[in-house]
Amino acid sequence: MRFWGVTLGAILVLLVVRYAIGTNAGLGPDAKWDRNAVWSSPLWLQAWLLGPVSLVFYAAFVFAFRYREARWAAAAFVVSHVPVFAAEGVGLTVGMVGVIHLICWAPALYVAARRLRNVEGRTPFGVWVHAFCFVVAVSLVFDARDAFAWLLR
Repeated sequence: MRFWGVTLGAILVLLVVRYAIGTNAGLGPDAKWDRNAVWSSPLWLQAWLLGPVSLVFYAAFVFAFRYREARWAAAAFVVSHVPVFAAEGVGLTVGMVGVIHLICWAPALYVAARRLRNVEGRTPFGVWVHAFCFVVAVSLVFDARDAFAWLLR
């Protein structure tokens, strides 16, 4: 329970700070998103996507042979990237990618979150599963915002 309290607190702080200092991704839900979009996004977003998000998903492949939760995470990562590469030239938007992430990443987060109580947090897998849950929960909040703004436009 403490983990989710900290996660929710971090999400709220990120949302409040973003509005308080006037920082945003610079990308609305209708902005084009392709495999090169990361490089044209604001530096803080590049750091988030290429840092914690990439690390927790790539680390899933390390644990995938032994842990079901990591297999779900690895599969979610791969499946969520298929539309981006398949739609190259046709174009996806930030909102569409938010929908894709919600569909693909939320089940992986659910599977991993169910394991939190039964995993030793000091083991490599325990560190990964906690980091994965935190990073994906934060990411999905912003993906949900973009997805719903795109769907309700």
